[in-house]
Amino acid sequence: MDIFYEWYIDVSAKDPNVQKELYQKVKQYVGAKGYVGYMSYGIIWDEKDEKFIKKLKSAGVKQKDIQAIVSKLNTQICFPKTNTMHGHGFLCQVKEFDSVLATLVRQATPDKTFNIQITDSKPDLAAIAAALNSKPTVMVKLDLSQCDTTDNTADKPFAQCSNLIAIATPLVISNGLFEGCVGLKNIVFPEGTTTIGNRSFYNCSSLAEIPISETITSIGDEAFSGCKALTTVTIPDSVTNIGYRAFYGCEGLTEPVMNSVVFAYLPTKYTGTYSIPKGIRSIAGGAFCECKDLTGVSIPDTVKTIGNGIFENCVGLTQPIFNSTVFAFLPATFEGGYVIPKKIKTIAGGAFSSCKDLVSITLPNSIINIGDNAFSGCANINYIVLPISVIYIGNETFKNCVEVLSVKMGNSVKSIGDSAFEGCIKLMNVAMPNTVKTIGKEIFKGCTDLQNATIPDDVPSIEDGSFYNCSKMTDVTISNSVKHIGKEVFSYCHNLSNVIIPNSVTSIDDEVFTNCDNLKTISIHSIIPPKVGKDILKGCTSFTTIYV
Repeated sequence: MDIFYEWYIDVSAKDPNVQKELYQKVKQYVGAKGYVGYMSYGIIWDEKDEKFIKKLKSAGVKQKDIQAIVSKLNTQICFPKTNTMHGHGFLCQVKEFDSVLATLVRQATPDKTFNIQITDSKPDLAAIAAALNSKPTVMVKLDLSQCDTTDNTADKPFAQCSNLIAIATPLVISNGLFEGCVGLKNIVFPEGTTTIGNRSFYNCSSLAEIPISETITSIGDEAFSGCKALTTVTIPDSVTNIGYRAFYGCEGLTEPVMNSVVFAYLPTKYTGTYSIPKGIRSIAGGAFCECKDLTGVSIPDTVKTIGNGIFENCVGLTQPIFNSTVFAFLPATFEGGYVIPKKIKTIAGGAFSSCKDLVSITLPNSIINIGDNAFSGCANINYIVLPISVIYIGNETFKNCVEVLSVKMGNSVKSIGDSAFEGCIKLMNVAMPNTVKTIGKEIFKGCTDLQNATIPDDVPSIEDGSFYNCSKMTDVTISNSVKHIGKEVFSYCHNLSNVIIPNSVTSIDDEVFTNCDNLKTISIHSIIPPKVGKDILKGCTSFTTIYV
């Protein structure tokens, strides 16, 4: 990638202070040992300024170098002999960036690109992106490798930045950082980069290659999804985690993408059966999605983890897919009850998703983890019995299982994910054991038949929308471990009449009881009343009393 490490100064011949600054920069570079050759450089100054030329001579600059420097408007400056690149290059701070671009617009020709390095370690990336987007006629190769954080980055600052054609990334690549940069063709990851964020290069449709360095360990969800120009990808063995659909829509890829431990992608045009190589330990989410002519997959026993939805819309698969420890897939066309084989420890995310004619599921006592969306949309299951071995229930695991009447959990469950039972409109009874330490947001949202709930003893927070629109719920018991009650937790619980807030609660978020039109009393047992958000009793038309 053509990145130059030089300075841009916009110099006026009448401004001695700026000339002095230029002199210091020239002295710094030309006076250093090992500097040879010249590069095009956009300095505006007066070549007849004899006083300035004398300063250059006194700094040890040779006459031939001075002549080269002052000979024309686009002047020349030395660069290191190790630098074999050619082109227009500038080194600047963010505060100088807009003026640099303004000058480049005046100089730009249709076939000219400019190399710019930002020297700030914690730059305002939103300001850089805004300046780029305001100068669309300039094609820029941008070096942000000196940037060591993106903590202060606005949401997706470079999204849709069409004039960015090459990038040396910051050390930290935040989610969506370069999403939709359709002109981007080249990437350089600085040494020390470990993570490529979610959707960080999503739909960069001109991106031709990805030189993933050996310091990178993780590639996020949809990181390179939609990069249609990619033809090959090499994943170093340092990468141990690849997210959901990381290479989905990369139509130019004709070979599987993987390293020795992670399988990431099978081209959608693949036909027949596929055997994942032995030694692979994990399969990325969505790795086989849209492979409509795929008829079978063999998973070696070395695979211990499988991401979400690996076989989405693989309509050619007609048989269950699993190995000795992970159950990966049941065809959506399956009818009746299914018994998961013994010794299976994990149900992969989406494994039974949308099996609308599945009427019952039997889990062995070996199951530990149930993945995200594992049974979402299974519209004909009536009862869920989780064996005592189950510890983790993922996000949206049983979402929209609209015929489920009851859920029985064993006394080992520690974590229940976001929206785990959302939309289970006939669910009347569910008992969460006291082993549960965390429950996700919107866990029972829209469970309109749920009548009561008890928060387990060690849960510190009831997350946003947990019981939103549980319209028939009459009673809720909040344990003395709860410190925080999130936004809209009990909104639209029309039958809720009395609530006791234990003395452990220190904060209650906005709209907690919105439109609980039968709520009459709230008893707050705290000696110091909790911090309360806005509109917590909005629409509570029957409310009469708060006991403190």
